[in-house]
Amino acid sequence: MAGQETEILSVVVVLKSEHAEDIPATVARLQVLGLQVESTDDDKGVVEGTIDAVKIAGLRDFEGASYVRIDGEFICEPPAADAGDDEPGHNSED
Repeated sequence: MAGQETEILSVVVVLKSEHAEDIPATVARLQVLGLQVESTDDDKGVVEGTIDAVKIAGLRDFEGASYVRIDGEFICEPPAADAGDDEPGHNSED
């Protein structure tokens, strides 16, 4: 079965002040929601990262987020099938 392309979003999450006070705990919660954290600005309460587009609604619903901005989007294609696949039962000469 062939893989499907995945739409990835680059996002900036501006945290509400009460959640910006404990960045490590808030980052952990964002990661559970699917955010791959790339950077944080503790002074401004901002977290940047990437997330699968199908998970953006959950990120926007996060009660600690004052604002979620999408900075960009890109498509990740599935890895190409391994042409050197020598698994038993996979004979390309049939």
